[in-house]
Amino acid sequence: MAPYSFQKTVPSEKVGAIILKGFFALKNDIFVPTKRLPSANNLSLVISTQTFLADSKHIHGFLPLPLIPFELSKNHFFTALKEHSLIHMTDKSIIEESLTSSALLSNELIELLKWLCSSDINDRSYTKRVLSVVRYHETINSPISYFGKLNYYDALNISLVLPLPSNVLPISIAEHFSQEQLHHNLFLLPCNFKQLIDFYLSENQQYLFNNVKTATHLLSYLSNSSSHFSEPEWIKIKNTLSEIKCIPTTHGMKLPKESYLPSHILRSDRPAITLNLLVEKTTDSQQPRNDSNENLVSVYFLKQIGCRMLDIQSIIENDSRKNHESMQMLIENLARERNSMSDADFNALKNTKFLQG
Repeated sequence: MAPYSFQKTVPSEKVGAIILKGFFALKNDIFVPTKRLPSANNLSLVISTQTFLADSKHIHGFLPLPLIPFELSKNHFFTALKEHSLIHMTDKSIIEESLTSSALLSNELIELLKWLCSSDINDRSYTKRVLSVVRYHETINSPISYFGKLNYYDALNISLVLPLPSNVLPISIAEHFSQEQLHHNLFLLPCNFKQLIDFYLSENQQYLFNNVKTATHLLSYLSNSSSHFSEPEWIKIKNTLSEIKCIPTTHGMKLPKESYLPSHILRSDRPAITLNLLVEKTTDSQQPRNDSNENLVSVYFLKQIGCRMLDIQSIIENDSRKNHESMQMLIENLARERNSMSDADFNALKNTKFLQG
């Protein structure tokens, strides 16, 4: 369609007006190219009186109504249709009504939120009403979520492997907006690490610690956040994790007290921790190191939750001689490692036969 089509001044204003009048006097249905849904890949021919014009590209990205493509809508033909009431214009009320009966995909939700954050919308009460009725899902097969139930957004970049509380907007959506937009335009607050820790340690989420993949991400997150823990939070974390087989090892998932830090003297029948360890300077220099920075877990954190820093029995058996010299070397070795020992290590040491004898 030529850009000058249906202009009253082409070829002259008088002739153009006559042509327009004659065209619309036919009273026939006029079919126009339409995108029925934002996700549609092809255009359909639809009677113009059943279609809509929208003046924002964002609206075209989320509104589940038959819309004239944004690029085509600027043609004078559609201006003429509008002047003759042969096509509809979208407005706030139409958009609000349409959203009450549809569920958006995540990319469509992003476009809606961008529209609400744009200069086109300066009505906070309208924005609140729209957000209260919006439903969305990440894919067609995903469960439906309700934006009106959201209070927070993920400001901590939690791995997509892990679920989020139902009142938290995921980072995959939140990352498209500034903190100011999220707070001022979308009425959301940043979710803090304490809220997430309470969520992941709750009884109905503890199953996540039994899976290698999710446990690895969770332990890394807890380890990286550990400097912020208060004493009550440390106690809660220790008490919870001590009862869960949450540590990936060479022998499967184990309780912290059953899991050993990798070492050159560790017996092969002991469950060696397979996490990507952030090794401290004070720990055994013979521990295997991983050059990857992905999902790092500090040795300090593992020690705090009860993992075994040393295999006392392996140290004892490593020197089978029972003379005075070997005993002295063993004691010196244990003295060097005392700062690395966990409570479980000390308990194991106290119960060894060579000390009891």
